[in-house]
Amino acid sequence: MEIANLKLGIHRGAPRLWIEGKKLAGAGFLTGDRYVILSGASKPNQLEIVKRPNGDRKIAGGERNGKPRPIIDAHSKEWGDLFPSGRVVVMFHPNSGFIQVIDSAIAEQIESGSYRAEVVEAVA
Repeated sequence: MEIANLKLGIHRGAPRLWIEGKKLAGAGFLTGDRYVILSGASKPNQLEIVKRPNGDRKIAGGERNGKPRPIIDAHSKEWGDLFPSGRVVVMFHPNSGFIQVIDSAIAEQIESGSYRAEVVEAVA
């Protein structure tokens, strides 16, 4: 698994995630492929980027020096709450069409063993 530490940019007031190049291609994402971005309460401070033939987003890019250069350029105002540190750890799962994006502060807590997810009880 490849890992990258990235700082989120800003586009029209919304946090922007820009991923390009070999790591993206190594995870199975090529120019023209379609994908979805998933987030939810079950995985706080995390996004999942999943390659899907009917995905609502498309990998941009082209070639640089004769080599493929796929690009994910995505932004959302909700990501400000999802990634409060403004920095993320991106985990590229080889040839899987699957990428995880986690807030870097949460990733550090997980690595040190100090992370405690908030448990929410279901109301019947």
